[in-house]
Amino acid sequence: MPVSDLETGPLHLFSDFATASVPTNIEGVYTIWDGNRFIYVGIGGTQIRFTDPDDEGEPAKPVKGLRGRLDQHRSGARSGDKFCIYICDRFVLPTLRPDEIREVRAGRLSLDRLTRDWIHARLGFRYIQTPGGQEARRIEAEVKAGALTAGRPFLNPAA
Repeated sequence: MPVSDLETGPLHLFSDFATASVPTNIEGVYTIWDGNRFIYVGIGGTQIRFTDPDDEGEPAKPVKGLRGRLDQHRSGARSGDKFCIYICDRFVLPTLRPDEIREVRAGRLSLDRLTRDWIHARLGFRYIQTPGGQEARRIEAEVKAGALTAGRPFLNPAA
């Protein structure tokens, strides 16, 4: 897949993740879009290790790779996910009313749920498969630096 597919390839909505058919067990690069606005680039699957099951009668555990990374973003869970933290900090928090902030403080309103809902309502992604983690990292760095005609990503441009 050419790098240009990160900008012009099929756009998959996070709200329709199940129909996106992102394969498991692959390494790759993805871009995230809010309409035509390029907001994030990332990589996934760079730690894939193919191992045999411990018991010959048991199938190998599935490796999620790039699909797992995108699914993690789809969940809206901020713990351990910089993308979800960025979405919450830059897009969700500024829209909260004082009463909603009180609900968050009281534990009756979840920032993770609000983040997930925002992602599902607005964002889509494109991806390409790479032959390995090193190639994925190289492409990610180029895209962060502005390799796409859309320019640098809003949330994580190259420093």
